[in-house]
Amino acid sequence: MDETIKYNNAAFWDDVEQIRSNKQRVFADFASTTAKSLKGTPKNVTDEDEENVVKFDDLTEKFNQIYMGKQGRFSYTPQKTLDDAKMYIDEINLYLSKTSTGTKLKKLANVKSTL
Repeated sequence: MDETIKYNNAAFWDDVEQIRSNKQRVFADFASTTAKSLKGTPKNVTDEDEENVVKFDDLTEKFNQIYMGKQGRFSYTPQKTLDDAKMYIDEINLYLSKTSTGTKLKKLANVKSTL
């Protein structure tokens, strides 16, 4: 079980790193495109430049909301990790239900025995 948890934890942090990397790449692309469109200088910002920066801010905020909003739906968990976790949970439930602690928990939860 410990190895399964370690592996799943490592996969999670790999996903986090990849998400961060993807976001930074997209933001850098947006920033580069916006910077190339600017006509003024840092000391002489045009109205069009200000509009382009506002558009950039809006676009990056929308991207962030959409991209991050889908991460839970599309995150990757290796199937073996899920299968192992389910197996361990089933074993815990089976073992626990046969112990005096399991019997006491059933009484506390008002669960009638099917045995």
